[in-house]
Amino acid sequence: MQKKKFQFKNFEEIGYEIQEDIAIFHRSNKLIALHVSFPSMWVPKEKIGMTFASIHAPVPGMETFLDNEQKYVDMMVNAEKPIIRYVWGEHFNYLLCPLEPLSEGIKVIHTERQTFVGMPKDDLGIFFIRKKVILFKQTNNEFQIWYKKQVASMTEDQLDYKIGP
Repeated sequence: MQKKKFQFKNFEEIGYEIQEDIAIFHRSNKLIALHVSFPSMWVPKEKIGMTFASIHAPVPGMETFLDNEQKYVDMMVNAEKPIIRYVWGEHFNYLLCPLEPLSEGIKVIHTERQTFVGMPKDDLGIFFIRKKVILFKQTNNEFQIWYKKQVASMTEDQLDYKIGP
């Protein structure tokens, strides 16, 4: 099988070729570019120029992380190997976005694989976000047990943020 050669003229062309959303942070702790393909309630143009802490301020339980935000921005920019983490959440009544509704009461699990790639010579950290969604009823029993334990371990603020009031 012949490998595809990727040639891009600009950032926007890259964004249309890959499945991940892309966020680029400068070492000065500013979000300088975004290409968001996955529908969500997030408004990307509101985030440009913001600091890491400003973007993540609504997320409960991250106070220590946000108090040390420059340390984490530097870690992202200086990463010699990709750093990968996973996050999850749930929502109801739509699969990708509220403009495409499902029946009332349908629980949907969304996951993100977040990959940080450093470009220290350019003072940049690239943040790739690959989102996936699945109906909760289509998950296996092992996942559902794990999920219930995660929900049970959360504070009220975390529950409100992750799951909603």
